[in-house]
Amino acid sequence: MNEVEVRYFVNESAEYDVGLEVKIGEKKNIIEVHLPIGYSKEEISKQNIKNLLKLVSKQQNRDIEKNKKQNIFPVLIAEKIIQNFLRYGLYKEREEVVDLKSKGKINWKKTINYTQPFLKNKIIYANIFRKHTNYFVEGQIQEIQKWCLSYISKVIGIFFSFKYPDVKLNYGKKQMISILEKALAQTNQDEQLETLRLLKDFIKKVNFLEVEEKHTGIKSSRFEYVWQDLIDIVGIEDKYKYLPQAQYYNLDGEPFNYTVKPLLPDTIVEREDGKIYVLDAKYYRIGHLPDQYNIFKQVRYGEYVNVVSGKKDIINAFILPGNLGKNNIIVKGYAKLNKSKTDNTYEKIMVCYVDTKSLIEEPEVVMEKVLKELDVITSLWKMWDEYTKINNGDKNRYINYKKKLQVNITIKDK
Repeated sequence: MNEVEVRYFVNESAEYDVGLEVKIGEKKNIIEVHLPIGYSKEEISKQNIKNLLKLVSKQQNRDIEKNKKQNIFPVLIAEKIIQNFLRYGLYKEREEVVDLKSKGKINWKKTINYTQPFLKNKIIYANIFRKHTNYFVEGQIQEIQKWCLSYISKVIGIFFSFKYPDVKLNYGKKQMISILEKALAQTNQDEQLETLRLLKDFIKKVNFLEVEEKHTGIKSSRFEYVWQDLIDIVGIEDKYKYLPQAQYYNLDGEPFNYTVKPLLPDTIVEREDGKIYVLDAKYYRIGHLPDQYNIFKQVRYGEYVNVVSGKKDIINAFILPGNLGKNNIIVKGYAKLNKSKTDNTYEKIMVCYVDTKSLIEEPEVVMEKVLKELDVITSLWKMWDEYTKINNGDKNRYINYKKKLQVNITIKDK
């Protein structure tokens, strides 16, 4: 079995791929793991890598479906094949045998047709054909299963604590699929059907050009889409009702027959208390912030949501990656258009950094914490505005409220 060397790289820019590259050598397999922004090489576990690979694999599947290609290593299916093997072992191929030496169930049809009975008060057969099942290990299905297990072990085995000896590939892709389909048509046992289907699904998705070149990868070149999906886990499905749209018109007011591509917010969250959150996922390198265009666009989103919903409690935020520790988030500040004379909350776009690894591990938990923090800060702003509008208002009430919420933000006296 080849030695495995794992090399870790932490991305500093959104331009780099996220995932892994596997180079299979004669004596050593080299696995390069490219971690997203916000990860640390010193604080990485096998479980972290497993979760990251599954996430990237889901994005790959969407890309494949969109482009109608089949060029991926199917991580999710591979994990099921490992679990199936650990549970049932190697696939046992069956052969039904009917002969005179067997000790199984009597095959009356063959016994009556091929043996001579004799009479002794009743018909008696001296020679009886019986049926039994032979199980054997060195069949075609086992060869295919062994190769799949071997290939899975080379690519992701180290992260799934799974090892399997090297096995040579003796069949082509089409031939393997044909063998498995034939076996599926002749099998009715649930255990065997599960194994055959998993093997077939795995082989159909594997890029055999990469297999022959001994180089494969599980990676996403557009991890910003993965970042958006993680944040959108708390969003509503029907965000199209908050879709700002425009139309061209002639000078007389008649519309042009020309389609203008609408803007679609990344994530809209609606709460039972009436609050609406407009979130923009930004997978930027640490230290980089959204530009003027993105700020203006986010303000317009908030304004449009305000018009459509009739709600005033609209909270606006950019969500960026960071290396902050377990489930930590930090609201650094906010962006606002200069010379804006209104005090609508949605015109202040909070800049919220989220711990990348935590968001991948527990997206719902982390995003709920984000929403709570954004809500708390917005409440403080409203409390402060209320205080400043009342000349000598109850400042102690505001200070006690701030302490109760335990929010680390400073608001200077005006």
